[in-house]
Amino acid sequence: MTVDLAALGRNYETMREKSSAAQAAAVIKADAYGLGMAEIVPKLLAMGCRSFFVALEKEGHAARALAPDADIYVLNGLPAGAAQNFAEAGLRPCLISLAQITEWQTYCRVHGAHPACVFVDTGFSRLGLDGAEVQTLASDPSLFEGWTLALVASHLACADDTEHPMNRAQLEKFRFARDLLPDAPASLANSGGVLLGPDYCFDMTRIGISLY
Repeated sequence: MTVDLAALGRNYETMREKSSAAQAAAVIKADAYGLGMAEIVPKLLAMGCRSFFVALEKEGHAARALAPDADIYVLNGLPAGAAQNFAEAGLRPCLISLAQITEWQTYCRVHGAHPACVFVDTGFSRLGLDGAEVQTLASDPSLFEGWTLALVASHLACADDTEHPMNRAQLEKFRFARDLLPDAPASLANSGGVLLGPDYCFDMTRIGISLY
């Protein structure tokens, strides 16, 4: 298989321009959608991409080997007992439950503050804190002690359908959750979300399938 890196670079630049003022991060899960991280990551670094999203811890370690200085987020959360591995590799877990937040905090209180993302479920019903958990988190500031909240994120369920009412509903739920939580950069838009317009882009977009 031959990968047209020039075309990928053009795709990234197009989506970065459509991301308004937001940072354009790249989603490279599943070995960059089967095209190979080893080729894709260096090209994206050369294009100025400095933040990457993977699904699994092992993908995060592979990405770290290729991008020593990048911010690397792991979407599927923090596996039990993995806090040390994440912290030592500089991987940023997307914390998807109160239990994961507590585990990350417990590690960081002993070993120093490390950054992580809080991932909120606004309607995708796959991963993330539900509304009640967000309220619990917001009502207890001590849960943020000892670690760094680097990002608040969620995922759009129906962004490929620009007219779907779920898009606006999720946007409003995300705004509400973000306002409850401590101030931090925010990320909602995937590839389809970027095309919904600047309201969805916030501080960081996550460019996935449209790259490839």
